[in-house]
Order: sequence, then C-alpha cells, then structure tokens
Amino acid sequence: MYSTHTSFRQPADVGVRLWRYMDTSKYLALLQDSALFFSRADLLGDPFEGSLPIPNAERLRRAHAIRSVIGSPFAGMSEEAAKTLRVDMSRFRKENRLSAFINCWHQNDVESVAMWSLYGKANESICITTTFEKLGAVLPSLSHLGLVRYLRYELEGIDEESAFNFFMTKRASFAHEQEVRSIIWTGSPAFKKQNNLISTGVGIKVPINLDALVSDVFVNPTAPEWYRELVENVSRRYGLERTIRRSSLSDDPVF
Repeated sequence: MYSTHTSFRQPADVGVRLWRYMDTSKYLALLQDSALFFSRADLLGDPFEGSLPIPNAERLRRAHAIRSVIGSPFAGMSEEAAKTLRVDMSRFRKENRLSAFINCWHQNDVESVAMWSLYGKANESICITTTFEKLGAVLPSLSHLGLVRYLRYELEGIDEESAFNFFMTKRASFAHEQEVRSIIWTGSPAFKKQNNLISTGVGIKVPINLDALVSDVFVNPTAPEWYRELVENVSRRYGLERTIRRSSLSDDPVF
C-alpha cells in the first residue's frame, strides 16, 4: 500500500477508473516481469519535469536582489554567496530528476481516442484498466500516488516546500492527459532498505500482483481479430485470466 503525502492529491472517489495505454512490447514486459515500470523523470519526454514555473523563478530573483529581507533564502548573504546558492539550488532541482521515478496512468470514465493516438499508435497496441484503489493497494509503501495538478507555468507558481510538488505539477497544455502518478524517490531511506526492486538505470521495475491490479484489457480499435486472440492466449499463459476485448471505439455506428 502506498504512503500518503500532502503533495499527492487524492480523488474524491477511489473507485475512479484508470487507463494505461501501451504497445505490445510493454504489455509483454508487464506480463513477463509481473511488475510496473517506473521511468526516471528526465526520460518522460517533457523537458519541464521538475522545473520552476516563472512566478517561482521571479520570486527567487527578487529575493536575490533584496537580500536584506528576513526569511529570504539569501538573507544576509553577499552577492557572490547568493549567486552560488542560486546555482546550487538550480543544480539540485535538475539532479532531482535522476532520483524521481514515475509510473503514469490516465484517469477517465471512458476510453480516450487521444490516448490511443498518443500511446497506442500502432494497430497492435493494448490498454489495461484498473481503479485508483486497486493501484494503491498493490503499490509498495515507499511509493506515493496522486492526481497531477495542471498550471499555466508562465502565470501560476507552486509551493516549493516539497520537491514532490515539482513532479506532481505539469503545464496546462498537458491537462488532456488527466494524469495520475505514482512516484518512488530513490534518495529516500525507505528505498535503500528495499531489496525486491529491479533498477535498470533508466527505470525501476516494481513487482506487483497483476491479477489484483488489472480490471480489463482492451486491444486497439483497429487491431485485427488474430491480434486480440493472440493477446488473450499470451495473457493466460502468464496467468492473467481475462477476456481480451476490442476497444468499443471499433463498434459500428447505428443509423
């Protein structure tokens, strides 16, 4: 069971449906390893992961300029010392991306055409579903789980109290993803005590109970029938007894 933290907003309904869209190779890896893959934050494809919104950067700039303000991180410092600290703080935020490992899901009551297009581009692609509650139950205690916040980075700032906030906030341009994230921080004492996690350098494989996690499995709406049957057979071979269904987006219209 995951651990709670103030940086991780919880849904009003823990039974909310979550979707994870993937290609065939990632699905096979999920079955073979019986593990969820947590990607290193700097490899997720968004260069803004872990970065400062503009208002936060402006506050730091002003605090640097007025070093006499009590409570400022630069209070009482010389210009040179304050500059060194700002550089160190920036380097620390960048290095945090090497310690934050993230597993992502899409929250929605229904299938998403956009998500199939983004993460299941090929005909031979798959989507698994679960719920927030089920996902939380199979995650280890050193992980955290919550809803991503979406902000206009040029206008809205974030609370810098916790480094987690930099990874649980994304630009408003990504709001269509309705993302739910689980994060494991490899710099934490809890992580160092773990011996059942598999680190690949670019990610971490977290063993989980697949049968307890997976609610449904769908194949791409354009996938041929032979592919659906193949996915079903392979799933059963690995002990996941699910009727693999074609996406409802492939249903015929009624006139």
